[in-house]
Parts: sequence; structure tokens; C-alpha cells
Amino acid sequence: MTFRLNRCSATACMTIAALSACTGLPSAPAGTAQSFQQRASASSYQLLYRFRTFSHGMNPRAALIHVKGTLYGTTPYGGSGTCGIVGCGTVFALSTDGSAKVLYNFAGGSGGAFPKGRLLDINGTLYGATTSGGDSGCPNGPSGNGCGIVYSLTLNGSETILHRFHGGSDGANPSGGLVELNGTLYGTTINGGAQGCGTVYSIQTSGLEKVVADFCTRRLAGLNPEGELVAVNGALYGTTSGANGTSGCRLGCGSVFRVDANGAGKVLHNFTGGQSDGANPYAGLVNVNGTLYGTTTGGGDGYGTVYGISTTGSENVLYRFNAPPDGDYPVAPLTVVNGVLYGTTVDGGIASGCHKGRSCGTVFSVDMGGKERVVHRFAGGSADGANPYAGLTTMNGRFYGTTSGGGMHCDVHRCGTVFALSL
Repeated sequence: MTFRLNRCSATACMTIAALSACTGLPSAPAGTAQSFQQRASASSYQLLYRFRTFSHGMNPRAALIHVKGTLYGTTPYGGSGTCGIVGCGTVFALSTDGSAKVLYNFAGGSGGAFPKGRLLDINGTLYGATTSGGDSGCPNGPSGNGCGIVYSLTLNGSETILHRFHGGSDGANPSGGLVELNGTLYGTTINGGAQGCGTVYSIQTSGLEKVVADFCTRRLAGLNPEGELVAVNGALYGTTSGANGTSGCRLGCGSVFRVDANGAGKVLHNFTGGQSDGANPYAGLVNVNGTLYGTTTGGGDGYGTVYGISTTGSENVLYRFNAPPDGDYPVAPLTVVNGVLYGTTVDGGIASGCHKGRSCGTVFSVDMGGKERVVHRFAGGSADGANPYAGLTTMNGRFYGTTSGGGMHCDVHRCGTVFALSL
């Protein structure tokens, strides 16, 4: 699935992805581990691992995390379960020598399906969310698919469901990961809430969940928060991909918002699109000395932007992407190293060679003065990754990331990769 992400809601994108996913191959029962190995080449850029078959998971879209030298991540598709030809998704573990295993297979139905957000480690227990599964009959999604769950997972692969979203006044369809603030976990849902426009929710590690804030309201006019939150000085900051009541984009151009732990919310910036501003951020934010930085998938020269915004709402565009051989369509949050921002773009880079002749994506850097550099251009095929939807993580002086395409075949589509890149 090296197709370009449909520029609409993540729920619709999930459906589009499902239509073009791999046909199923034999896989292990939910919760069992499978070991497999992929040799890494020695260079500044290493293709560390290729997802090889449907049962190993496919098309990772979330950034990796590391716990005691081991990388952990999710794949929204592949594995096993009751999700038809797409699979219900996996959690996997990967060592830096390329040895990997499936830590957990989502089962679908009440057990959750399609994990797309980054994992959170708290004292050796992993926490995450799935976009679908849980209670059947979710009013915000396809019939029977469920509204999503929040789960915990031990490093031995034992899962506990903490909460099943119900839709309606509760949240529905979480896409981003979780963040911890003062011992409580916080996240966003794309849909659900009083207005059906998405929520900010809190959840205790015991499973007690509540909606903290609703969107499409007077205070929070944004629509469909896709990315994870960031905590700064006791408040939560995030983005919405749309903006209810704003013009310039079909569903509004998106927003940056702040929410206090008690639910008091405020929109800091409404994106306007066009050359002067970004549009439609799918990624969350990164905090650099009190200034927040993020990416938009549109606006600027039409290929997305990198922007900075103060916690009071003063925003400026640092860089405008301009397509091949530059990057195009950044959907992932940024990572900061020594005052330089690093990220990925789904498209751009090499002019062709990926799905339907499109470009394969990039890793890029942008300094605080707005100077951009393409660090790596993905080539696709079996020798390289393609179309990274996830951001980067750092460990021991190297970047680690995933691509949703490239690598080996799952039936007629490529399964995706994990790569390493020297700083």
C-alpha cells in the first residue's frame, strides 16, 4: 500500500486502505509471538528490517519507541484476527541488529483493531490505542467495526483492554498515541463527543476514562484531531486536521489548540492555507524551549509546510515544500536534535518509482532559520523503503523510523520497512 493518503478524514483513509490491502496469508493466533530475522547493511542509511509476510504485520504508520535498547512499534494491518483481508494489526519488537518478533496480534471485534498511533512506555508497560474494534455498532464508523480501544501491553505480550469507546458523547476512533501528564494519560479521538467532531480524553492506568473537551464548540472550533498531544507547563497542545466554520479548505484548514487538564480549551491558530500559511495538519507538535513546531500536509506552495507557533498563538511558516526532488506531504510529527528539526514526507524525493509512478518520500531537516536539507530520498522497491507516514525516534546517536511501503511483497503489495539513519 504505497498509495498517497487521501486528504480527508483518517476514518475514510482507513476504508480506502482496507480496499487495497494484502490478501491474507496464514498467521498465528492473537497474542502469540513469531520470531524472524532480516540482515541490515552497513552504511549511514540502513534498511534494518523488511516486513516479509502478512502474518508479520504490514504498513507501519507510527513512530517507534525504545525501551532498554529494544524498539517497539505497531502495524495497523496484517497479523491475524477477524478483520478480513486487511488483518487487524500488530505490536512488534525489534532489536538494532534487525531481529524482530510479533509481540501481539490484535483480534478485531471486541479486542481492538488497526493501531495507528505511537506507543507510550510507563515503567516497562506499553500503552496505546486502536482506531477500530471494541464495542460493535459504532455510530461513527462502518457497522460492526467498533469505535476503538485503549490498551496496555506488557513486554511479554500480555494485553489488557482499559477502555472501549462508545461513540456518541464518548470519543470514537483514536488515531494518535497517548501522552502522560501528572500520572494521567491523555489522547484524542477523531470522532465522537457531543458534536461528533472529536474529543480530548483522559484515562487512568486503571481504565477510568472521561471526555475532557469536545470539538466544534465555541472554544474549540477545530474538527477531527488526528495527532497526539504534547504537554507543556501543565497544559496540552495539539492540532486538528479540519476547522469547523473556517474557509479556504473544503473542511477548513485545521487548527492548533490548547486544552487544560480541567477541560478549558482555546484555539491558538486557525490555518488559512494558500502560500502564506499551512493547511490541514495531521501531525502533533514538538516543544522546543517553549515554542511548538509542526507540519501541515497542505498550504505553502501546495506541498505542505513546517511551522512554529508560540504557546500564545503567534505562528510563522519556517519552510514550504516544493515537491520532487524536495519533500511533499509531511504527515508525521517532527523530532528535534541539537536545535534542528527532522521529519519525513510521504511523497517527494525521487521523481518516480513507487505506487503508480509517484515519488517515494524523504527524510528531511530544517534548522531554526528555515534552511531545509533532504537527508534521504527513498527509492522504493525491495531494496529500500517508501512513503514514510511516521516520524523518527533517536537512540544512541541514530535515527530509527518506518516506511509504510517498500521492502518485500505481501501478495501484490509491499509490506513496509524499518530503517536506521546516522545523525
